[in-house]
Amino acid sequence: MLTDAEPSPLEAFLRACSVVAPDEESGPLLRQSAALVSCWDALPSDAASHGLTALVLRHACAWNVQLPRSVRRQMDVHLLRQHAQQAAQYEVLREIADAFTLLGIAYVVLKGPVLAHAIYPDPRLRSMSDLDILVRMVDIQRVQGVLQALGFGSPRSLGPVRPHAHHHLPPLQLCRHGETVTVEVHVSAVSRDQGGRLALDANREPLRQIPFGQREMPAFGHIDMLTHLTAHLLEPAERTRLRDVAERLSPGQAGGQD
Repeated sequence: MLTDAEPSPLEAFLRACSVVAPDEESGPLLRQSAALVSCWDALPSDAASHGLTALVLRHACAWNVQLPRSVRRQMDVHLLRQHAQQAAQYEVLREIADAFTLLGIAYVVLKGPVLAHAIYPDPRLRSMSDLDILVRMVDIQRVQGVLQALGFGSPRSLGPVRPHAHHHLPPLQLCRHGETVTVEVHVSAVSRDQGGRLALDANREPLRQIPFGQREMPAFGHIDMLTHLTAHLLEPAERTRLRDVAERLSPGQAGGQD
């Protein structure tokens, strides 16, 4: 995880790349850190684990940082796979949103899709391991029915819903265009070990509508968004992902500025 210890040259380069909205200091810092890297072999795997593959390639190109050909090839392949998965994820998300809207089910889209469209210059720059959707506890049975109808696992396989035991249901998956799409249905946007709750019927401010292609998707307001991102960043993990740090510090909509 991130610590105060001196980072390796490759780690320093990754940190320099973890900028959603580059400023005048980004380029020189990125080039300086790149000049100190003697071995790039771990970059493809490290960038992927931090969710930074697309940003690293974008910034390296913008600031004329020459990556070894073999490293660049590995990262290009990973990015193609990422884009294929994103296409499947967004297709499924649109279907879920259509079904929820038709049935009058209130929901909020969390993290990935919202951040991709709110603070990134290109949504494809933001990787997503899954889709996170917040709903009201009173709607949970209908939500499970919608997901089952779309091809996700049977609600009966989930067992009884225990909102006080966990803040989301077990992940559900389906295969779309050869890609696995995972959805987590939340009843609170904050995990139990963070304390408190951030539920759909207990948010501090009105929801926002974030542009999503030819439509919009409901998202938290600035304060609730910042609370959610900070809690997610501080959740216990083996390593803090630099992508999450970059989004938490982004001056865009997620950070509370228009």
